[in-house]
Amino acid sequence: MTLERLKKAERVIGIKQVTKAINKNQALCVFIGTDADGRVIDPIRSLCNEKTIPVEAAYTMGELGMLHRSGGCCGGNPQIGRGFSISVSV
Repeated sequence: MTLERLKKAERVIGIKQVTKAINKNQALCVFIGTDADGRVIDPIRSLCNEKTIPVEAAYTMGELGMLHRSGGCCGGNPQIGRGFSISVSV
């Protein structure tokens, strides 16, 4: 999925929100920054694996973060999510 397409998708951002979406079976796909800390992201990867949710790591945290800092989501608030994981929801 391209960043442009991701901008238009309904999504949640951040570890806590993404984990909730996965547990509620609302996540269709999870995007993880290629430069994200494995200790933080590994539990998300495991949970996605259990729920057979695809995980994409094609963009850096900065590229994912630009999505919400540019107003693509979260009202442009740079304090939300920090760009390390994005879940595309139903």
